[in-house]
Amino acid sequence: MPGVDREKINNLRERAKLVYLSQESRWQRENILTARADFSTSAAPWHASDTVWANGYAWNTLGDDGKEYPRLAQVSTKAVFSLWVLWDTPYTDA
Repeated sequence: MPGVDREKINNLRERAKLVYLSQESRWQRENILTARADFSTSAAPWHASDTVWANGYAWNTLGDDGKEYPRLAQVSTKAVFSLWVLWDTPYTDA
């Protein structure tokens, strides 16, 4: 990425790896496929974030109002393809 220093790139790479590993370990322990991302909705809340950890809870889905919306939790194809491109593992092929 032009204009971004190497330390910042390495920090982002490490953060992505930790998010990936948390999702992979959930699959190994609980057999639950997880691909978390943020997304827009057609009704309030207008934006939601599927998180690895938020507001004191693992795998929490939060709306743009800060409230929890477990019914909106999803496996994001955007996240699935990103994980698949970055890591070639049994988890990303599951």
